[in-house]
Amino acid sequence: PPSENAENDCGRVSPKGGPSSCSVTALHLESPSKRVQLTGHVWSKPKFLGMAVGVELDGEICISLLEHDEEYLFTLPTVYVRSILTLPWVELGGVVKVVCRKSGYQGTLEFHTKPSYGGVANGVSGDIRDASSTSALCEISGVWTGEMKMTFGDPGREPVVFDAAKAAGIDKIVRPVSEQGDYESRRLWRRVTLALKRGDRAKAKQAKEELEERQRRDERARVENVLEYRPKLFCRSGNGWLFNESLR
Repeated sequence: PPSENAENDCGRVSPKGGPSSCSVTALHLESPSKRVQLTGHVWSKPKFLGMAVGVELDGEICISLLEHDEEYLFTLPTVYVRSILTLPWVELGGVVKVVCRKSGYQGTLEFHTKPSYGGVANGVSGDIRDASSTSALCEISGVWTGEMKMTFGDPGREPVVFDAAKAAGIDKIVRPVSEQGDYESRRLWRRVTLALKRGDRAKAKQAKEELEERQRRDERARVENVLEYRPKLFCRSGNGWLFNESLR
């Protein structure tokens, strides 16, 4: 992930990882010029499924459109890593729900896993509804890695097409490791990363175990001294986390 407070003309990304005993990840992304921000918290629940691993992503993400005073809350799909003993590949599965409390609109998007034989990879389908209506305002279909289409109930309205494969991306800007804090991801995991780049799995495993043991040691010290773990960039809010320097 990008380093804490990595900034460019388009926005700022600030991830937060808790200690090893805490699997929660808090995140914040903002674009001050567009008055848009995304804040959320996620924790993972991995499951072994024979030749695959499924990772349920629990938590909640909120996209705030500050110009319109609207918030969109959405859940996350399950991540599946298939063929873990041969040539691993990743897909998404499950249902994601999106709700805007102010407008009353809500959406459902289902990520379809690829069947064992035939079928389309990365397929999605869903709809957007008004909470007070039983009929869909529009329907969504396609593949989330490529072209997705929104078709409306109004026959006179043209479908909206979005092609993720052709969408323009923006390169993130990350401070050099030498300028990062001790607990920023790239600096914290640099020995593991270098060992993996060199193909030395033994050293990567050793570096990972040493890092995890240091985190467990720090956690034991906090427990013994009755100290609360306090993240640098986020504060707890109910069952979730909020960024300390939100645009709001």
